[in-house]
Amino acid sequence: MRRSLFIAFLGLFVLAGGCGDAGNEGNVPAEGQDAAQPPVIRSEDVSGAVPAPRDPARRPGSIGANADNTQVSATLSEFAIAVSPDTIPAGETTINIDNRGERRHIIEVRHTSRGRWRTTPIGPGTSVGLSMSLPAGTYDIVSTDEDYVNRGMRATLVVR
Repeated sequence: MRRSLFIAFLGLFVLAGGCGDAGNEGNVPAEGQDAAQPPVIRSEDVSGAVPAPRDPARRPGSIGANADNTQVSATLSEFAIAVSPDTIPAGETTINIDNRGERRHIIEVRHTSRGRWRTTPIGPGTSVGLSMSLPAGTYDIVSTDEDYVNRGMRATLVVR
């Protein structure tokens, strides 16, 4: 009896583990995110978006960067994000994020109904570019660490 229960449990465990798509967490709500909220889109989830290191046209870590995109600079320091310009036209946008702080940060671009875009971890002294199509609206650029957000690590980007 014990052996058949163990085999049944093991079978359920194997089946449950095999049903998911390991490594694709893009459809799973982020920590603290309600399932009704728009999905988090991480830069590592964008298929084919990270250019090969030998591509001289793009900085390593850029996501879909294009010379025709509106360029926005976001500078990180401990508990602050400075964005320039802070108002841009709607359309393809590249946010170049430069971490001048002493800690590693993950940054999200959030809109209440259009979704979230998340960078890979950005180490001190490094930069990444995050490109996306932004319709008109107000977007928050924040740290994924809510304590940092509460301490002021946030900025607003207005898209018209």
